Amino acid sequence: MKNFFEKFFNKAPSIEDSVSGYFQAIRSWLEKNASSIKKNLNDAASETDISRIESELKIVIPEKVREAYLIHNGEKTDSDGLFGLWRWLSLGEMKVEFHKLQDDSDSNVARIPLLLSPGGDILYVESGSSGEIVEWWHERPSRDVKHSDFQAYLKWFVAKLYEGGYVYLPGEMAGLVDKSEL
Repeated sequence: MKNFFEKFFNKAPSIEDSVSGYFQAIRSWLEKNASSIKKNLNDAASETDISRIESELKIVIPEKVREAYLIHNGEKTDSDGLFGLWRWLSLGEMKVEFHKLQDDSDSNVARIPLLLSPGGDILYVESGSSGEIVEWWHERPSRDVKHSDFQAYLKWFVAKLYEGGYVYLPGEMAGLVDKSEL
């Protein structure tokens, strides 16, 4: 009977409150519900990769974001976006989007892009900050804080994922779609 409820109601497993715990929960959900898109997650970045990007861009990547990249270096470029059609940028793509984002800024704060929407909006963190996740709309640039840090974002995402807030549309998408946008 327990398997019946878990299968149909996607009951969240016991999840460690950490960046690695949330990624483990995401991979577990994908394995059960959308195994073909699990391959969209890149392998881990190395400390050297992260340090190189920080040095090149003259930024400091917040701790929780650094932890995430040490688990997965974003998603593949052909992914439609694991995070509700928001695609998590690899470090290489972060570098490209970083320059675009800085060009559109009148601020002296370096904004580090993390996730990119299909429409060109970005979720970013600020260099050297506590890591607040901020949304930037390309049509109306503004500073709209969404989460206190990347771990809080992952916790929110995993809760919504296990509550059934995202669906996988095989054959149509290589990512997850937010049900509220269907």
